[in-house]
Amino acid sequence: MWKTYFVLLFYFPFSLYSFQVQIIPSDSLEAAAFKQSLTQIDLPANGLKKEELIDQLFTKSFNSGSLLIEDVLNKIYEDNLESYLIKVCGKNVDNLSARGQARVYLLIGDAQFSLGQQYEALLAYAKAEKKVKDSPLAYEAKWKTAKAYFYSGDFDLAKELLDILKQGTDREIANDALNLSMFLDDHLGIDSLEKEVRQFVQIQKLQDFRKWKEADEALKIFIESTKQENLADDLLFLRAQRAYQKKEFVLAKSLFLECYQKYPLDIYADDALFAYLDLDRFKDEKLCLQFIQQFPSSLFVDTVRLHLLNTKK
Repeated sequence: MWKTYFVLLFYFPFSLYSFQVQIIPSDSLEAAAFKQSLTQIDLPANGLKKEELIDQLFTKSFNSGSLLIEDVLNKIYEDNLESYLIKVCGKNVDNLSARGQARVYLLIGDAQFSLGQQYEALLAYAKAEKKVKDSPLAYEAKWKTAKAYFYSGDFDLAKELLDILKQGTDREIANDALNLSMFLDDHLGIDSLEKEVRQFVQIQKLQDFRKWKEADEALKIFIESTKQENLADDLLFLRAQRAYQKKEFVLAKSLFLECYQKYPLDIYADDALFAYLDLDRFKDEKLCLQFIQQFPSSLFVDTVRLHLLNTKK
């Protein structure tokens, strides 16, 4: 069952990549039914039929061309299926196009790094980059390599790659690379802060790899056991992101706004304010204007400007 599921998972999206695939909106009835079926898998009564249910669900979903891939990956990581993911991807990767192979190598690298196999993950990212040189996927491979060094505590190597990525690449990756590079600039070289920074980075790693329970527990311990003065802005933004991931949108909205109001010149300021505006459905015209004026080069400025213009029509 699982083999069939993963062949579908990793072959269909890439072999059909050149076609225009209709993605079902996340709030549609079919998407809602998909998510409800995904929830049913974890019910105790379905324990023995879990693999069969997943196989049926994802086969049907891929046949309709509308799989919600993030929900699939969440399921894999939450259920600790990374090893199986690596095994099946490795068997089927040669059947894909160069672009498809690159994407699968990125997924393999992520799964390997999640399992603590740093060297193998770096090799997978390098294979992905080699398959599609000088493309957005190649930049994504470089970004994942930089994050692997960052999460492993090799901050100097991470910084070298981040400084390259923030100069000229995909805008979203450049923005993320800039934020991470600035984080390192703010905290590297402060001996008294090194232990806290490394603990904080591990919480980020757990969140990035969808280990939600472990991340929440680590975050709770971190808050209770450290003073956090030098990481207060980073911690507040992390808490806001986590609330959003947990779909606690009222709390997330409040925390994002607090993050912007307390640290309006911080590296997270535009991300925090945009997240707040998005959750608020861009109803606050004054804050929309403030965003445009304060962050004219932000990755999100065009989106805010468009919503503001639509409001005034």
